Amino acid sequence: MLTGDQLLELHVNLTEVQGELLEILRDQREEAKGHESKQKSVQKHWQEFTVSLEQNLDVLSTNTTSLLRDLFSGLLRLQSFTRDSTRLVAEELGTLDQEVRTIRGDIGLLNTDIDNLGDNGVARIEKLSEITQQQVMLVRDLISSV
Repeated sequence: MLTGDQLLELHVNLTEVQGELLEILRDQREEAKGHESKQKSVQKHWQEFTVSLEQNLDVLSTNTTSLLRDLFSGLLRLQSFTRDSTRLVAEELGTLDQEVRTIRGDIGLLNTDIDNLGDNGVARIEKLSEITQQQVMLVRDLISSV
């Protein structure tokens, strides 16, 4: 049977353990808030980057289309000057078509790179979330075992 002093000492020890556990939980909460803040910051910067990149690609596409239209108009005017110019126009259109294909291929590669970067970013965020959840579960297990 426990005496009054032993019960009091046991109570004091339990109170100290509870205080330490509370401190651990506070630290974990602050760390989780820090992770969440960093994740939000990364997401915000990533979104700004992708929006900016999309806008730049749209401008590039518009400028390319305008340039191609102007070039094609110039080539058609050149054709009207002489019969020999027909051969030159055909060569220029072939080159232009190849350049357009190259540009479209480059834009496709950029889109793929953006998608891959997005997938990698999401995977990292999911991994951080999983780690945070595991840490929270460890703390809960620790609390429940005490």
